[in-house]
Amino acid sequence: MSAGELQQLLTVRAIDGGLAPASGPVGLSARVRQLRDYWDSKRGDRTAPARSDIDPAEIKQLLPHLLIADLSGDPLRVRIRLAGTRVCEAFGFNIAGRWLEELDLDVDFWMAQYRRLIAAPAPIYGRTTGMRGAVEAFRSDWAMFPLSSDGQRVDQCLEIEDWTKGSPTDRFDDSSIVWRVVALV
Repeated sequence: MSAGELQQLLTVRAIDGGLAPASGPVGLSARVRQLRDYWDSKRGDRTAPARSDIDPAEIKQLLPHLLIADLSGDPLRVRIRLAGTRVCEAFGFNIAGRWLEELDLDVDFWMAQYRRLIAAPAPIYGRTTGMRGAVEAFRSDWAMFPLSSDGQRVDQCLEIEDWTKGSPTDRFDDSSIVWRVVALV
C-alpha cells in the first residue's frame, strides 16, 4: 500500500448524522483548534479571509502541518500549492504543485469536500485513522478553511493535517493498516 492510500481505504461521509457546531466538533486537536482560531481572527466579518491575510510568521509552529490548495475551473480542479513537511511525510513525497487527481486518494470524497467548501464557505472538519487490528497506529485530525481573494468566491483552501503515531516504529505505508477517513461536517 502506498502512503497516499492512507486517506482513501474506507470513506465515511458523516458520523452521528449531524453537523458540527461552527466552532468545530468536540475533541479537535490543539493544532486544529489553533488554526481555526487564527483563520477566524483573519476572517473578521467576512465569509472567508484572503490568502494575503494569512501570515506564515504568525503560525510558524503549524507550517509543517498545513496545505494550501488552489480551487479553480468548472468542472472544479484542485491543485496543491503548498504542503508542509509532516503532510508530505504522510504521502511519502512532496505533493506541492500536484493536482488532486494525481495523488493516490479517494478523489471523489475529497472533491465532495472542496465542493461543499465552495457552496457553503465554512470550515470542514474530519479525522483519519489507521488501525492495525484493534490498535490505532495513526490518527489525524484535519480541517479545511475557505479562502477568498475577492471576498465573495472561494478560490483557495487552507488545510491542516495533525498526524500522531501510536508507536515511533509505525509506518504510513504498512500494508496491514486499515485506513478510515471521516468528514465530521
